[in-house]
Amino acid sequence: MFRKTVETTVFTAALMLAVLCVAADVSAQTDDEMATVMPSADRFEEGQADPPIKAAYVGDRLIGYVFQTVDWPPERLGYSGPIRALVGLDLNGKITGVRVLEYYESHRSSLGDFLRRDGVQEQFLGKHIADPFVVRQDIDGVTRATVSTRALARGIRDAVRRVAE
Repeated sequence: MFRKTVETTVFTAALMLAVLCVAADVSAQTDDEMATVMPSADRFEEGQADPPIKAAYVGDRLIGYVFQTVDWPPERLGYSGPIRALVGLDLNGKITGVRVLEYYESHRSSLGDFLRRDGVQEQFLGKHIADPFVVRQDIDGVTRATVSTRALARGIRDAVRRVAE
């Protein structure tokens, strides 16, 4: 009985730590990081939305928003856990950039960084919120990382549509 209580307590503590590590919001992003997904912006301001969104401006003109996919539930899980991506969205509903910030892939150390390979993040550039975001239709899959690629695509699709609402 005591052992089960200790195991439950340790599991709960580990789960809470994992949630805190993954739940970093867009306000923690630097302007340089946000500029990778919204390159035409010259400044970013904290929005009043909950979950957090940063507004992107050129001068005084609002041009779009920057946000993290994990802040917009449901959180999509890859093969080995959540995928945290930073996304830029313009006022016309088009993605201006995607940057995978953090994810865990059990085969990453032996087979490579699947989601940060050339072309994976870049293929979302210019996609509209009404696009299907389906792997092997309008999104190219990554060999040996199909589950994670699908999760990334669904996470981006769901987040951009919710932000656009």
